[in-house]
Amino acid sequence: MSSNNKGALFPPKRSEDSQTPLQAIVLTDSYNSRFRPLTLERPRCLLKIANTPLIEYTFHFLALAGVKDVIVFLGAHADQVKSYIELSEWNSDMTSPFKIRMIVSQEALSVGDAMRALDERSLITSDFLLVSGDVIGSIDMTDILKEHEKRKQTDKNAIMTMVVRETGSIHRTRAKNDMAVFAIHPHTGQCLHYEPIEFSPTKKRITMNLEIFERVGDIEVRNDLIDCQIDVCSPEVPALFTENFDYQEIRRDFVHGVLTSDLMGKTIYCHVVDGQYAARIGDLATFDAVK
Repeated sequence: MSSNNKGALFPPKRSEDSQTPLQAIVLTDSYNSRFRPLTLERPRCLLKIANTPLIEYTFHFLALAGVKDVIVFLGAHADQVKSYIELSEWNSDMTSPFKIRMIVSQEALSVGDAMRALDERSLITSDFLLVSGDVIGSIDMTDILKEHEKRKQTDKNAIMTMVVRETGSIHRTRAKNDMAVFAIHPHTGQCLHYEPIEFSPTKKRITMNLEIFERVGDIEVRNDLIDCQIDVCSPEVPALFTENFDYQEIRRDFVHGVLTSDLMGKTIYCHVVDGQYAARIGDLATFDAVK
């Protein structure tokens, strides 16, 4: 994908009553070692597919989503990523559809640390997209963003919409370490339970609170979804990481913690897309599959 095509982008319009520019956080550090030895000297987001660095696909996706303010959080190999972005057309006032701000933090050792660092800087002022610098996608976010905004009017506790893609229990672009079971309300899309699928040792059962069934009745338990790792978040999400300092991972800690907490009272939703493409290059197998 060439950045020369950015002038042809027509970002979707946000709702007329929404005057705040859409923000996005891009995490360029994966905070794991799944790509070693490839990432010993080069960051994952600069690995190439079709001779194009992965972060180019991520920026293109954000442009299509109508993002106007991008905060890039840099960790491992920060100098390489920063230099690449500074020399790219995405950093040009003449050609870029959004403004880019870069934050370097070598102290952050997890997604949770990154979110706490962002909360400390008070950079998030509105709903934002949270993605990694290795996301490839052509999903139309227009309806998803509108749905998130509308939902907050009826559910004041809604803080996140996770974008997931319907495929099947086995798919080449489904990273093994990111596989999970989602329990979703079939009518509202509310995520009622999230549980990672464990392979070492193999976990053959999931445990759910019976109160969930008593409270909502119908539930869809899904093992056929690819987690695109694209989240629409409310501005209070970074603060929740600060309040819960033990949260390190976005799914296993934050999502699981919110869904199992009786004290927070927050809700998370899923938006299931079908017929559109998005994937995070989460391991070497998905990297090979997408290539």
